[in-house]
Amino acid sequence: MTRTHTLGALALLGAALAVGCGKKDDGGSGTIDGNPLAGSRSADDKKEAARRLRQLGVGLHHYHDSNGYFPAGVVGQKGQLGLSWRVALLPYIEEEALYRQFKLDEPWDSEHNKKLIPKMPRLYESPGVSLSNGKTYLRAFAGPTGFIPGPYPLPKGAKGTPNSLWAGQTPGSAAGGRRMAEIQDGTSNSFMVVEAGEPIEWTRPDDLPAPPMPDGSPKQQFPPLPKLGPFSEGGFQALFVDGSVRFIRNTVKEDSLRSAITVNGGEVYSLDE
Repeated sequence: MTRTHTLGALALLGAALAVGCGKKDDGGSGTIDGNPLAGSRSADDKKEAARRLRQLGVGLHHYHDSNGYFPAGVVGQKGQLGLSWRVALLPYIEEEALYRQFKLDEPWDSEHNKKLIPKMPRLYESPGVSLSNGKTYLRAFAGPTGFIPGPYPLPKGAKGTPNSLWAGQTPGSAAGGRRMAEIQDGTSNSFMVVEAGEPIEWTRPDDLPAPPMPDGSPKQQFPPLPKLGPFSEGGFQALFVDGSVRFIRNTVKEDSLRSAITVNGGEVYSLDE
């Protein structure tokens, strides 16, 4: 991305954020906390959800343009992720002041950092859905095949903890994520962020498990995919690595969905069923 493109993206993000901040969510057609309303999001809320995901994509691409990789999170004390990619992204979505309030070398649930959970930016909220305690449905997929690269599992039968990609890095430093060149399946074919079925605290580095790499065997067994989109009737919103947002219908075949989750699986698929 050139400097001109970066400035244009920043202008677009600033304008979109200004519009978003002026719009107050009224819960749409209902809430999740207290009154579960699966599949009842209004048309206006669907449009707003897509707009916010596009904003998020602008911020993620600006991060990549500035650092050479997408954010995976913030490195913890033992080389694991201590804070989520959503925290690492804050300076790139005009939330520098909030970012500076974090103790980056402490985990998301430290006595200090957990006090910042209720300050979740509006960009991470889901229009038409009211959640308490600073939780978000916007999550990525993590693992050897996911948008968030790691942790990598040990070989089958081995004991110990999964290998960390950031072991030896200074606690509080940026955890480097995927580089654009690593999105081998194509940026328009790979999920970056989706509306997950279960929310988490926005600062918590806990993303959805990406499926294992296909081995070419027709008998390969895959674990069940996590539930997605609990409040949009017929499917869920997804942000792709190229910055586009699409509504993915629940009629899509599981193999195609799994292929969109992996960024380096080499599959040919269609999400247009």
